[in-house]
Amino acid sequence: METLDADEETRAITSLENLERREILRALDLLGGNRSEAARQLGISRKTIDRKCAALGL
Repeated sequence: METLDADEETRAITSLENLERREILRALDLLGGNRSEAARQLGISRKTIDRKCAALGL
């Protein structure tokens, strides 16, 4: 397993956060803003999508 230095680790986390944000936005857009259905499609709970939207400023 490859070890990441601090900068690489920060970039990896940022990339994951960006991917998560894009996928949540895409799901919400496709589903007309319906968070319950977006959460179902993404395989997460409604509570989780609400928490992630708040954390991401959505």
